[in-house]
Amino acid sequence: MKDKTLHREAFIAAVLGALLALFFLLFTPLEWLGEEPFIASHIVLGHGYLNPYNPAADAKPTAVSPPLYPYVVAGVYKLFGLESHASFGVLYAINILCVALTAAGIYVLAYWFFGKAAARWTVVLFLLYPGFGRNAASLWDTLPSLAGFIWIIVWCKQMQRTHSATAGRIFGLGVALGLLALAHLTPVLTYPFLITMAVGKTTFGNWFKMSAISFIAFVLVLMPWQIRDYKTFGRFFIVRDNFAMEMYVGNQPGTYGSHVMRGHPATDAVEWGRLNSEGENRYFDELWQRFLVEYRADPGAYWKHTLNRFGFLYVDSLPEHRFRAVRIGIESVFVLLALAGVLTAWRLKCRCTWLFWLCLLAVLPYILTEVQLAYTLPLRAGLMVYAGFAVAALVSYLQKGKLPEIPNNLIAENVVTS
Repeated sequence: MKDKTLHREAFIAAVLGALLALFFLLFTPLEWLGEEPFIASHIVLGHGYLNPYNPAADAKPTAVSPPLYPYVVAGVYKLFGLESHASFGVLYAINILCVALTAAGIYVLAYWFFGKAAARWTVVLFLLYPGFGRNAASLWDTLPSLAGFIWIIVWCKQMQRTHSATAGRIFGLGVALGLLALAHLTPVLTYPFLITMAVGKTTFGNWFKMSAISFIAFVLVLMPWQIRDYKTFGRFFIVRDNFAMEMYVGNQPGTYGSHVMRGHPATDAVEWGRLNSEGENRYFDELWQRFLVEYRADPGAYWKHTLNRFGFLYVDSLPEHRFRAVRIGIESVFVLLALAGVLTAWRLKCRCTWLFWLCLLAVLPYILTEVQLAYTLPLRAGLMVYAGFAVAALVSYLQKGKLPEIPNNLIAENVVTS
């Protein structure tokens, strides 16, 4: 990146993102949503990587959460004190940094796609959308994973733009993708496309070689944790093993397909007792059988939930959440702006819809299980880029009577990527 404006304004976007996160931390209730801090407490106390729903030293081993963020939290606890105010301050500071990095990352992508005006509007919309700042109040892997995903996209796009995908960089990309998988698994579906983008237009032989290098690095990063999981549970799964619980909890009768805590071992005493007495293998097998019984009794209900979940990816319309009409209205505006941006870019022959599909793919697995706002942030970050371009195009049309011109070099770059 040689453009001084890009450097300067990406930094400004980061500062504004940090201020947004700080505002939510200061003026909204702090939350404790994830299992990871409880696992981190087990680690620091010398218990091991154990059940987050049971604080006892003899709790059973767990695989409900990817390991990277719990170990980050454990490291903070060791340095600043177990569940101390200082530790919480550091963890919330990490969230602030991640919101800042996300704001800067989508500014860079929008700048590369559509130019400076669209990038500025992208950041404005990012700041207006409450989901990013609100999640700063949650100690979860959500924001670190989001920032990592966005900047991996930036890195891959930069390699494609500058034709700089050496074997060493591609190996480093594989390491980064492995670390991201150890923090948050669903973006793994995007990895083949990210590697292909980074390598750029090349021969099949070179693409295959680079893909193999990246895959080897990815496997090397995951291998120690995979060995741990197999030795502990005697079965193979990728990074985590809570799929059965998500399927059952998210598709119970009386739900909408969203993330609910009813029947969850974190809140239900009966389920808590079963998990603690049986261990995850047996308990999750039982949950899977319960899901199958309910599915066979009413398969239409599951597919209705799945359709609902696809809608929830874009608009948080859950009736149990407050201010439903306001939420539907605000989020629908963002979605419509993003759609307008995609269509306008297509009309201007800038074939850059790949970011939309990439971000959708990163969250798409949730339509099978359950959805909540935090799960959908990678998609919403991608939508901001197109929504920002839509606003920039509208302003240009109102001021000049015509749509903005996209530089030919940007059009060419995005055609190659597409």
